[in-house]
Amino acid sequence: MDNTQTTQKIYEVDDELRLQTEAYMARRHEDYQKNGRSYGNAQLAQETGVTATYVSRYLAGKPNFNPEKLERTLRSLLNHESRRRQLVHGLFPTGQSGMFDGFCEELKSVNGVGLIFGESGSGKTASAELYCRRYSSTIYIELNRWERTACEVERLLCEQLDPGDRQRGRKARALWLVEHLRDTGRLIIVDDADEATYDALKWLFDFNDVAHVPVMLVGNEDVLKIVRRNPKMFSRLKLYQSLEVPRGKGLRKQVTELLDAMVPDHREALIELAIPIAERQHGGHLRAVQS
Repeated sequence: MDNTQTTQKIYEVDDELRLQTEAYMARRHEDYQKNGRSYGNAQLAQETGVTATYVSRYLAGKPNFNPEKLERTLRSLLNHESRRRQLVHGLFPTGQSGMFDGFCEELKSVNGVGLIFGESGSGKTASAELYCRRYSSTIYIELNRWERTACEVERLLCEQLDPGDRQRGRKARALWLVEHLRDTGRLIIVDDADEATYDALKWLFDFNDVAHVPVMLVGNEDVLKIVRRNPKMFSRLKLYQSLEVPRGKGLRKQVTELLDAMVPDHREALIELAIPIAERQHGGHLRAVQS
């Protein structure tokens, strides 16, 4: 009988990176908890393209695989997160955010559905984030290609207001939302509304009718084209305004402020490189500079 035991190869782990990854997961979990969700091995595995078992073994410091590729991905992930958090904390008022605030306050006064549209990188999302910081009662949801239907809009709104469905119980989401928000005057901002399906847009207009709360759609001009095709929806659109990227000195001022927030020590060296990037047509403008 062969009693030979197979010796498992031991792979070295970057312990500092492993600890940084655990700290990253804790921060992500804290963010997820705001919406009644959790962030664990399965979520990190999805972000890094490995299995949850791989993540578990790596975090335990005992991987049964060469962790080089995973660690390369983790370093990239952490670098991106660090930059993203710096930019979030470095948001600053701009001419666009001032206009965005004015549009939202105007919409709240008429309690209708509105639309702010503009090309990519014109400052719509940053303006929305600044507005939500200033007015904490604002309800903000962001659509994407996976979360864009009427049912998913209902779910996103409920997650913002009632994480884990602790208050709603078994009541239908739409009914609970109407009961909870009717006549409160709380502004709902729907970012990336150009991702919404036609039924989702109809649901938002109908919800405004029933709950009497203002709804601001934020996206590109495609949203306006879709709404125009439906006379009933278009007649209920109380406000639609474009948010334009500044030109000339205005753009230079904003790029300078952005570089101050991102890389203050290298602002002067980068400003002349950044301006042409921001000025490129359909190039993403300030978002392109951030990248």
